[in-house]
Amino acid sequence: MNTLAHFYAHPELVCPPAMTPPHVPAMDRKLEIITNRQFNLVKITGYSIALHLEVLYEPVVGFIRDHVQISNELTVCFHYELFNPTTVKYLFTIIKLLNAYHAAGKKVEIHWNCGEEMDEMLDTGLDLAMLCTFEFKIALQ
Repeated sequence: MNTLAHFYAHPELVCPPAMTPPHVPAMDRKLEIITNRQFNLVKITGYSIALHLEVLYEPVVGFIRDHVQISNELTVCFHYELFNPTTVKYLFTIIKLLNAYHAAGKKVEIHWNCGEEMDEMLDTGLDLAMLCTFEFKIALQ
């Protein structure tokens, strides 16, 4: 049985710490989204600031809806460097879905990762955690 332990044994696969300096050129401000059915995992990292983010997030929401129909667990990892209001809309959507799945007996959790100097990201994580009826882990890196 595949578990999240595999990802913890390979830290490059689980919400890696920020490796970029504060002034990152626009071409390096990327958003990485990984969905992995085998490991019951969604991982979103980087800069969620592009226009038309719905093109990126709607498939993630669809993956979550589909995945919990065939699996009893899902872990969602976030490690944002920066995000915009559209991202927040999708964070609320994802949390609402996960709350419903948790209420239906599914094992769901969020891992919110942020740099130690990123007070706003930590505060956002704390605020989002209050909306969750399931495990919401915050890690400072």
